[in-house]
Amino acid sequence: METESALAKLAIEVDVQRKELNAIRRYTQVSKLNFIGTTGTAVPPLKEETGISRMLEGTFSLEDNRARFACDPTTVGKLQQAIAQFPDFPFSYYALAFCLNKGVRVLGRGMR
Repeated sequence: METESALAKLAIEVDVQRKELNAIRRYTQVSKLNFIGTTGTAVPPLKEETGISRMLEGTFSLEDNRARFACDPTTVGKLQQAIAQFPDFPFSYYALAFCLNKGVRVLGRGMR
């Protein structure tokens, strides 16, 4: 009985460790990206693109190496799509919260 109990506890611990490892693997990819979804290693005239950066295109402008999000209904929609497609990328959540805090309404919820 003790052996079965020990094996059951070990199986639970292995499952927990596996879930943590999978979370680390998923986040490792996006942890290398900046707020616009690129690594920032390309210098002009080269242009770096990722699936995230293509999705966020048109939602921000760069001024003095800082992103300024447009915070209009189109931007909010694109940010919501980016969150749905790339849920581990944290900056889309930040940008969406920033825009919603500014009073931009979500499409289909009274936005004009």
